[in-house]
Amino acid sequence: SVLRQFQKSWRHPTTTKKPYSRVIRIIGVKPPKKLRVRFEKYRNKLEKRGKFSRKGMNKGNQQRRWHGTYSRRCKFYGKNLPSKGYCNDKKCAICGIVNTGIRIPKPSIIPQRFGFGIYLSSTSSKSDDYTGKRSPGAPAFPKVGVRALLLCKVAVGRTNKSAGSRPYVTSPPKGFDSVIGDSRHTGGVQYDELVVYKREAVLPSYIVVYE
Repeated sequence: SVLRQFQKSWRHPTTTKKPYSRVIRIIGVKPPKKLRVRFEKYRNKLEKRGKFSRKGMNKGNQQRRWHGTYSRRCKFYGKNLPSKGYCNDKKCAICGIVNTGIRIPKPSIIPQRFGFGIYLSSTSSKSDDYTGKRSPGAPAFPKVGVRALLLCKVAVGRTNKSAGSRPYVTSPPKGFDSVIGDSRHTGGVQYDELVVYKREAVLPSYIVVYE
């Protein structure tokens, strides 16, 4: 279940990160049809090329991964939650992702460990790092301490296990569809990070609200 995946993948020890206290709600979301079709076409493209299902894997090497972002305005914590599970506020980062997809940052002089792509993780406590400050008085919505993660379907395809940083790239190495960094293969990485470089590779499925 989604709850079990969230709980089991919270891997940071209490000595390095304060644990979450409770899961408030889990919301299943359904992105617009054009995003679902876009994802399925891309996943099928990867499957045709990599034939993952023949190897006992999901089509297109589809996996579920966490994505964290700073949530400020969404009503997902309120009692009057819209029936579809998310709002239409253009300033809401969480629901903006559900409605339009995750944006890929534009290349800049500021380096990123694995370049300019969409970062996800199988570790919920790692994705929690991207949800904003926890300190009292820090701007947050709906109240200090409440956070949300997106659980997404990801068409991973053929992934490159990176041995080092690739800070300015905008695509995976030739012949690959994604990049993964983890403690076994990448220096300085303690918890896994999966990076894809195409928006159509990711489709939000659930919002997990917790504090």
